Amino acid sequence: MGKIKGRNSGAGNGSFFYDDQTAIGAGAAHDEFLYVGSPLSPDFVGIRMPSR
Repeated sequence: MGKIKGRNSGAGNGSFFYDDQTAIGAGAAHDEFLYVGSPLSPDFVGIRMPSR
């Protein structure tokens, strides 16, 4: 079996999303795919954020 000689990696987004369940539970309105309003949970910059 061969040995791994190196690797390449880079920053990017995942294919799923993180949803601020606190804001959603508090009644955040949604417009099809996006949620409207401000996040309520710490470290969220939006109610729906791409995974990292």
